[in-house]
Amino acid sequence: MFLLAALAAPPVLADYDAAAEARDAAQRQAAAAESARKKAEADRLRSDAELRAAKAYLGPAAQGKSDAEVKRLYAEKMAVIQRAGKGDPAARAQMQGLTPEQQAQMDGAMKGMTGKSLTDINKMSDAEMNAFSRDMEKKYGTK
Repeated sequence: MFLLAALAAPPVLADYDAAAEARDAAQRQAAAAESARKKAEADRLRSDAELRAAKAYLGPAAQGKSDAEVKRLYAEKMAVIQRAGKGDPAARAQMQGLTPEQQAQMDGAMKGMTGKSLTDINKMSDAEMNAFSRDMEKKYGTK
């Protein structure tokens, strides 16, 4: 009978301390606010550093431009570099400051001397480049 009465009775919250719970909740909230403040400060510092790096990289092209314009110019420049790294001849010409006509002219001159255009050379693997180098050394000699 005692067992049945113990099971039927609701649990007693004798050790519940509302004030301690409120303090704990306030501490968690303060810690979350501090964490958010630190994250915002770190984000601001990172953004400032990125902007300084972009301005330094762009040099005179960044002078007199707004921060948003500098970021846009830098993103465009990085996109060109990435495309050039993937073998895009137009991006390579743009990086070198060449017009498409100048790039075609240089490709033709290189092809006349070596049998391969600059575009072909840029697309070569390391092994192909080594073989091409050896062929050119045989043909034209070394220094």
